[in-house]
Amino acid sequence: MSKKDNAAAVVAEATVAKKAEETGGRYMYIGPNRLKHGLRTNQVFKGLPKVLIEATKAEYPHIERLFVKVETLSASLDDLKKKGTPINLAFLEMTEV
Repeated sequence: MSKKDNAAAVVAEATVAKKAEETGGRYMYIGPNRLKHGLRTNQVFKGLPKVLIEATKAEYPHIERLFVKVETLSASLDDLKKKGTPINLAFLEMTEV
């Protein structure tokens, strides 16, 4: 790869990172699979998918809690395992339907 190609790749990567930052960063869905709604466990989104959340909120009122920033993923997964935390309750709500 030439220096020019390398520089172009670095600029393209920086542009993608900037767009993700402008839209609120990257979010990961850590709830159960809901393929009819287009949701897969560990699916990553650029920005919070508000349209998807609004479309599924009638069926799953607390679904937004299951979209966590990638930067806080480790802590969120720990909370998911603890009984009674908001994220744990949101997960249980989805598995009961």
